Amino acid sequence: MNWSEDQLREHYSRLKGGDAEFRRDPAKQDPAPPKSPGGARTPNKWETAYAREELEPRRIAGEIVWYGFEPIKLRLADCTFYTPDFAVLRWPPQVGSTPRLEFIEIKGFMRDDAILKFKIAAAQFPFRFTMVRKRKVKDGGGWEIIRELNV
Repeated sequence: MNWSEDQLREHYSRLKGGDAEFRRDPAKQDPAPPKSPGGARTPNKWETAYAREELEPRRIAGEIVWYGFEPIKLRLADCTFYTPDFAVLRWPPQVGSTPRLEFIEIKGFMRDDAILKFKIAAAQFPFRFTMVRKRKVKDGGGWEIIRELNV
C-alpha cells in the first residue's frame, strides 16, 4: 500500500503520541547494534571462557598449533549442517607424528538434535569430536568431558 504524506500523518496522529514518529529525525535514532563481520556468530561467555582457560594456555605451551571459533561447517546431509564450536589443530607428543584436527563442542544444556548431529558428524568424519561442559564451582570448577568420539 502506498500512502501519501497526509495519509501517513493522519495514521500516526491516531497512534499514541500523535505524529511524533512521523517527524522524528532518522539521524537521531538509536543506531543498530554492531554486527560481527560476515554475519558470523560471536562466542558466548562459556565459549570465550573455554578458549581463555583451556585452548590459549595449551597453544602457548605448544600442545596446540592452532584453534579457531566456528571456522568449519560440516555437511551431514542435504540441507543439514553441523558447525562445531572450535576446530583445534593439535600436535601429538609422538616424534615424527603429524598434527591432528579435532572438533570441540561446548554445551550448557543438551538438545536432542545437537547430540544427534554431533554423533552423525563423528560417524562421517575421521576427526576427534569432544563435547565438554563447565563444572559448577561447588564441584571443583573447570571443564568436564561429556562425550568423546573417534579418539
